[in-house]
Amino acid sequence: MSAVSQKASGYCADIMRLPVPDLAAAIPFSETVFGFQLASRVESPVPTAGLTRDSVTIGLTQHGVDPTQDGCAFHVKELRPLLAEFNESCAERPRNLREDGGRLNRT
Repeated sequence: MSAVSQKASGYCADIMRLPVPDLAAAIPFSETVFGFQLASRVESPVPTAGLTRDSVTIGLTQHGVDPTQDGCAFHVKELRPLLAEFNESCAERPRNLREDGGRLNRT
């Protein structure tokens, strides 16, 4: 069974304005690691990209907000296939990811 992203929830802000330090680097990372596809991109007034995967749409923006202070959670139909996807797609993947009661956690 393949992993299906069902929805995303922002921690602090709007899921369509997730802060990134470098949009040009964040787009291919999101495509390669998380399986998102670029849906839209604008450079002005603020560099922003819309990305989609399954029924999830998120927005990345390079607007000067500290990206370590925000983020999002993805709700998926099957966790194990998603973990397998991440393990295959990440050249430098965290080796301490594990499933814990239906959640993906670091050990």
